Amino acid sequence: AVGMTVKKAMRMILGCCIGVTILFQLIPHAIMTLYGVSGGDAFDIGVNAIRLFSLAFVGIGFSFMYMYYMQAKKNAAFSMQICALEGFLIIVPMGLLLGYLFGDTGLWIAYSVNEILVALFIVGKVHITNQKSDGEKHGLFMLKLIVKETQEFSVDVLDPEQLKAALQQVNVPVFEKLLAVSKAAYEQRNKKAKTGWIDVIIKDGKIYLKDMGKDYRLLGNSHDLEYIKGICETYENSMLIGMNYSSANIG
Repeated sequence: AVGMTVKKAMRMILGCCIGVTILFQLIPHAIMTLYGVSGGDAFDIGVNAIRLFSLAFVGIGFSFMYMYYMQAKKNAAFSMQICALEGFLIIVPMGLLLGYLFGDTGLWIAYSVNEILVALFIVGKVHITNQKSDGEKHGLFMLKLIVKETQEFSVDVLDPEQLKAALQQVNVPVFEKLLAVSKAAYEQRNKKAKTGWIDVIIKDGKIYLKDMGKDYRLLGNSHDLEYIKGICETYENSMLIGMNYSSANIG
């Protein structure tokens, strides 16, 4: 799901950037008139600047998207490296060098050169990171490969028979406690609820729970919250995630 979402977001961003670039290439004169410039040397300089600067839009979209993606992945170091390269370390020396060689035109070209170099840095670092992961990560977004040992199923926590079958399939004490809390959360939200479906994923020795409904909280009250937090502290690499604590990762 993460891979599909981030790839779709990247396609949308790059598509918009390409569209805006084409627009700036075709009607720079109209854009200049929006700022009240309709003739003279300033007009000619502005038209040239718009066309040259717009060539960097695709690179800007890519690098900023990837920078924020790394923040979301809690890879602060990679995100800060992109930010530093994008905002200072490359653009300043490129602007000085190309401005000295080609004048005003060189200053605008420096933006495109900057984006190319930042993109090469991102691709290169991703390639090195994927290689060091021994096959665990792959692709531009360094997604983890799905292992064959992954189990995934859905269970209705309000159905005693399904609960029994799920507990037989996952013979882990903490799993029974999590299902009990999830059942209580459904019942608290709607006492007349007939079904309470949740997704269960077991991967690499970890248990992931995620409900399939809207406006759901895995934890019905503060007592449940503290209880599950205690479980997460007991099990290494465990955490509650989601804005409403809608998921529990126990491993």
